[in-house]
Amino acid sequence: GQMPSPVVLKVEFAETGPAIKPMRNARMVDERTAVVTWPVDVWFGGSRTFAAILNFGARRITAITLDPEGRFPDRKPADNAWKAPVK
Repeated sequence: GQMPSPVVLKVEFAETGPAIKPMRNARMVDERTAVVTWPVDVWFGGSRTFAAILNFGARRITAITLDPEGRFPDRKPADNAWKAPVK
């Protein structure tokens, strides 16, 4: 088995919209990109899934990438990115 890793998400926002609300476990890397981290403890209860709550307010999220810097072992890194459907 693999060692559990922290959950790290890069969240990209639409260029315009309501102000982006700060989250305690997030840091803004530029005006429309946040990196959110949950500690490795989220896995200690034995769960194999984790619901990441992203509470940045009403600004539209355009993309989310898991482990954006590729720091953790991953057999299929290609499935780590989500893009919002174009409206």
